[in-house]
Amino acid sequence: MAPAKDKPKIVGNCVANWAPIKLFSCRGGGGAQERETRGTGRGERSLDTLRQDDSGAKPYRSIEGGASAGLLIVCDHAENTIPEAYGTLGRKAPDLHRPIAYDRGAAAIAERLAEALGPPAVLSRFSRLLIDPNRGLDDPTLVMQISDGLVVPGNAGLGPEEVEARIERYYKPYHQAIERAVETAVTSGKPPVIVSMHGFTQAWKGVPRPWAVGVLWDKGPRLALALLEALRAI
Repeated sequence: MAPAKDKPKIVGNCVANWAPIKLFSCRGGGGAQERETRGTGRGERSLDTLRQDDSGAKPYRSIEGGASAGLLIVCDHAENTIPEAYGTLGRKAPDLHRPIAYDRGAAAIAERLAEALGPPAVLSRFSRLLIDPNRGLDDPTLVMQISDGLVVPGNAGLGPEEVEARIERYYKPYHQAIERAVETAVTSGKPPVIVSMHGFTQAWKGVPRPWAVGVLWDKGPRLALALLEALRAI
């Protein structure tokens, strides 16, 4: 007799018990090249391409799509890129391939979704260690000085001027790009459902996380519940 399948594990409005990335065949994070066309699902960037020239490159990249899809894909932690002027923020290069720096694989899934469903997408092009676009401006973890038990020397004791400089140069342009995409969709008569791609570690602060896939939502669970039902059927 075949062993019974485990029931989905649920926490809050998050549910999953599937094998990781069964739905999509993708490896690693987003590509290094800035482009305004559909993504290609490139693999993780090598160590010699982690740093980004600070000579006018946008802190985000856009994937073109149609507002008629009724969706907008965003990926806050798409890359582990740190601009040249910041070095590695005092961390060793292997640390930049850990979840403290970015959500490995999230960009590739965002690109595949945009390709398959046709909506626009906006992906960040800077590491969350530099400044975290998934935080409010008043959040004390906006610029992390300690992440998952590791001190980030390049962020230690930052003055308000440097924090504001990072907000203006990286955080705000990324969020403004998302706002423009939303406004374009609303103007076309199709207010979008925003789908934000993230990853999560198997354990956080020593506490195991038994979920392989999670779905979170704020208001209006209609899409989320339909997605959960489809995932359960895999």
